[in-house]
Amino acid sequence: MTAKPKLIGFGFAPAESGHHFLVTLPSAASEPVYISEHVHWDDSDARRELSFALGTEDAAIRVILPRPKWEAIADTARAEFNQRLKAQKLKTGKWKRGQTPVSRLFGKELVLLAWAIEEADPELMPAAMQNWLGLAPEERWWLFTMTTFHRI
Repeated sequence: MTAKPKLIGFGFAPAESGHHFLVTLPSAASEPVYISEHVHWDDSDARRELSFALGTEDAAIRVILPRPKWEAIADTARAEFNQRLKAQKLKTGKWKRGQTPVSRLFGKELVLLAWAIEEADPELMPAAMQNWLGLAPEERWWLFTMTTFHRI
């Protein structure tokens, strides 16, 4: 029997790869939520926060969402990711204050959803979430990749 990897956040296994995303949820409810992509993992919370704050070369902020927009998508993304983790008999995750690591592939999907709603009229956000849910994970990964090239 193969041992399950030690997961943190949403499906992130630092022992397998350092590439991950971080959802940074500040304590103040008035502050926006940051979703960033990172190539390396550091076990130290303080060094991760410093790396994020300095914008080191291996870290890129992919999207900054106002708190109400984050709150509109957080439960949908959590449910989607946890359903897939449960199907693989893996530990589920939850969003927390501070930084929540997200696996590389889940991170791509989350950023794609955030991009879809970041400029959207709040009335259109439910349709954007339904459209996102209607895509296969592989379609989300492809759209993230294509969109990333055009956002640079």
